[in-house]
Amino acid sequence: MKAINPLNNRIELDVEESLVSYIYRLSIANHFEFPSVIGDIIGVRWWELESNNFDERVCKTLAVLSRADYQDIYTKSYHSIFKKLNEMERKIWTNGSRIKYCPKCIAEKKMHKSLWGLRPVSVCIKHRNILRHICPKCNRNVQFGSLIKSVCRHCSYKLDQSQTEFVNQSSFLLTAQRDFQDFLLGANNNVFGKLSKFQVISIMDATCRLFDGLESLIKDEGYNKEQKIFTYPPDEFLYTVAFANAYWILFKNFPKNFHYALETFEQSDSPRKKYRKKQFINFLSTHCEFANVKKAYEDFKEMKVIEGQVPRNLETFDLDSALKRKKHYFTKRDILKLYDISKGEIDKLCESDILKPKKIFAKTHTNYFFEKKETEIVIRRFLEEKSDLMTKKETGEILDVSWKGLTFLIKSGHLKQKAGPVEKQFVYISKKSVESFISRMNQTVFSSKENQHSGLISFQACFDKYVTSGLQIGKLLDWIISKQINCYSFTEDLAINQLLIEEEELRNQLKKRAVEEKGYTQKDVSKILGYTERTLHKVIGANLITPKVIVNKQGRKIYYFKKHQVDEFKEVYISPGEAVRRYEVNYSFLNKLWHKKALKNYLDGVCRKTLFKREELEEVLLRKGVISKSLT
Repeated sequence: MKAINPLNNRIELDVEESLVSYIYRLSIANHFEFPSVIGDIIGVRWWELESNNFDERVCKTLAVLSRADYQDIYTKSYHSIFKKLNEMERKIWTNGSRIKYCPKCIAEKKMHKSLWGLRPVSVCIKHRNILRHICPKCNRNVQFGSLIKSVCRHCSYKLDQSQTEFVNQSSFLLTAQRDFQDFLLGANNNVFGKLSKFQVISIMDATCRLFDGLESLIKDEGYNKEQKIFTYPPDEFLYTVAFANAYWILFKNFPKNFHYALETFEQSDSPRKKYRKKQFINFLSTHCEFANVKKAYEDFKEMKVIEGQVPRNLETFDLDSALKRKKHYFTKRDILKLYDISKGEIDKLCESDILKPKKIFAKTHTNYFFEKKETEIVIRRFLEEKSDLMTKKETGEILDVSWKGLTFLIKSGHLKQKAGPVEKQFVYISKKSVESFISRMNQTVFSSKENQHSGLISFQACFDKYVTSGLQIGKLLDWIISKQINCYSFTEDLAINQLLIEEEELRNQLKKRAVEEKGYTQKDVSKILGYTERTLHKVIGANLITPKVIVNKQGRKIYYFKKHQVDEFKEVYISPGEAVRRYEVNYSFLNKLWHKKALKNYLDGVCRKTLFKREELEEVLLRKGVISKSLT
């Protein structure tokens, strides 16, 4: 190794000074025109000097040349920081060709401080101002020689007189820079935990890349300039903002601030959002020292999944989160696959507020997420209700009954209409009511072979033949179910139109219903009372019984007698023949009572018939001792 002689003029290395600054000042002190003279001696080319990245060999040579302590010299070289880093990692730390300075600092002492050469440092803590890197007059980048001399080489402007931007004493921008610079200088604080200097910077850089372009999350007052988070800020102020945001997100009130930042990021229109998240999680996955950040990120994703705040196509780029989402939520597609339900029915359930999905609004569409437990209950109930629904067409086919007949079955209460689960109109028939109706009919309909019985008429023929009687399907079925009319079937399945009815029983029921609804006809009452129709007219004329009179289209009077009227008439009045049979008296005895005026004939003067009041007759018979009270 060639022997190196120390330089004639020795100067002190400042505790805050960078090694390249020391070389420049050492050159000036020894009257070298360029610092490359020293560079040649220590084996460093002149364009490599400004990197301040000198290895142990160079530092030992420089220590001999300057008669300074080797350890002091080496600690001022970035090699002590960068020697274990790759090229990409070094870019996170260095400024490249940018040389930063504090005008007030170089006014006090013309040198470049070691911290200024590090990219994360953008504020002078002593003077609370943003570091500069250009000449304020010509706007050109400042060179090392210009900084050491404090004069711009391009326009001769005195750099120590440059105006700079101050940072508020209470600003978080200053707090973040102060804490980090103290950490770089070896101060004992617990802000960054057990992380190394490079680990702190690498996680903060990854965070800035994730949130690149977002508005600052720190609301410091007193700054009118744009405040955004940038990975590569255009000036030192914006770098200060970005650094402070990353510091606030990761090391202040963690993970609350981190989750707040992620929430803001999710709601933003930041480009390449999915790519950035993927890069961030890949970074965390390859750096186990940030396990707490990774867990906080996974917790946030879990929280978003639980809230349903995830995109519909989650499976295409985040399978783990998609699987977690499936534990909590259904999509419409999931419901369609799992249940016998249509997309239209799902939409109607949502519109009717029966299903209450979480709606995530995308740019061009809306994603629906259905809470799993609640949705399963609602869908199960819906399918149960749906399974009890039959259309009128289906019901008609099963029962073999016409549309008109089906309407009568509904009106008569044999079948029940039911609203659809998602519609208010009564357009369905309850399947249970159909099954109940079939069961009741099967209990009353007799199985029979053809031609086994005579006097049968088909179900449909009943309405053709007795159309004027007002026969309706509902009433006929009522008579069949209540077994007032016998009914037969030649088929195993219930087919209403193929049933056979005993016609005589049908006529009797129609007659009975006509009596109940309108009353007895004149002919009926004549038979009941044993009078001729002419005599009955005279009884009516005597006001002994009062029928309802209807005049038909031909002008003929038709008489209808209510059943209770006929029953009351029979209860109040009694004929001589009935009295003879009931009280065992002879007719001549009754005749004498009437002629002697002991008993009134209520048809006297009306016709030749005799009619007594039952009460008056029994009173006379009791008085004469013909009957006892037990017979009254």
